[in-house]
Amino acid sequence: MQSTVQADKTEQANLARFHGAEIPEGFIDRGMAIRLIRDALKRRSGRPWSVTGGRGTAYGWLSIMPMPARRVCRHQFDGAECPSPEQCAEHRRYMSDGDRAELARLLGVEDVHFQGQSIPSGTADYLLWIARAQTGKSCGFHAAPSWD
Repeated sequence: MQSTVQADKTEQANLARFHGAEIPEGFIDRGMAIRLIRDALKRRSGRPWSVTGGRGTAYGWLSIMPMPARRVCRHQFDGAECPSPEQCAEHRRYMSDGDRAELARLLGVEDVHFQGQSIPSGTADYLLWIARAQTGKSCGFHAAPSWD
């Protein structure tokens, strides 16, 4: 007899395969999650994306941003050029409106913050965002709210 948890995981895996996701079974560590998300976004958009892991107490958290060359300065949100790119503390830290819209479309979410998409630590969250990166849908994966 199959438990509810096993049935839920089987249903998620079947739904993910139906939508074209290729999600490995078992534990997914931080490095594997980074590779799978980065590769899926590049394959679907044709452009590279920066998927990085946090440091220190945020070690397991991931962040998705455009590559540094595509990031913009805070000044550019106002339609102005950065007055001194070499000395600007805010230079190349933010996403342009176009990149925000593209990443939101790729991930199947309504909006992405101008500082990127954050992904909490943990296999359930990794599975959800790998499925979103590969298909633009949650594919039945869900994650509990994080209190980190």
